[in-house]
Amino acid sequence: MKFSEFYIQLGRLIYSIAKADGKIHPSEMQRFKEVLRKELIHLETTHDAYGTHHAYYAEFELERLIENQADKNEAFTSFILFMEQHPEYFDDTVKNVCLQAVKKNATVHEGIVPEESKMITELKKKFNDLS
Repeated sequence: MKFSEFYIQLGRLIYSIAKADGKIHPSEMQRFKEVLRKELIHLETTHDAYGTHHAYYAEFELERLIENQADKNEAFTSFILFMEQHPEYFDDTVKNVCLQAVKKNATVHEGIVPEESKMITELKKKFNDLS
C-alpha cells in the first residue's frame, strides 16, 4: 500500500465531511488529531525519508485544505476515486477505520448533522460496492 497517498486521501475524506455543514470547527480539528494519535498511527509503522510517520500526512492534508478553503465535494470525490482505483487497499479493517474516524470527527460538534449523515451514507454505499 502507498501509505502516504492513503493518508492524504483520508485527510481529504475527513475534511469533506467536517466541511459538510459549511465550516470546519476547531473542535473537529482537535478531535481528528486525537483520533490520529490514539488510533491511526498504530495501524502501521511506515515513515517517510524524514522520519515522519505516514499517518501525519492526513493531518497535513487536512490543514492544507482548510487553509486553501478547498471544495468539500472535490475532496470527497478525490477519496472515492482513490478508493475505486485501489480497492485492494480497502479491506474490512481499513473501511472500518475510515468510517470510525469520520463518525468520531462528525459527532464532536453538534452531533452528526444531516449534511454529514448524507455523506457518511454515501461513503458506506461506496464501501459496500467494493465488496
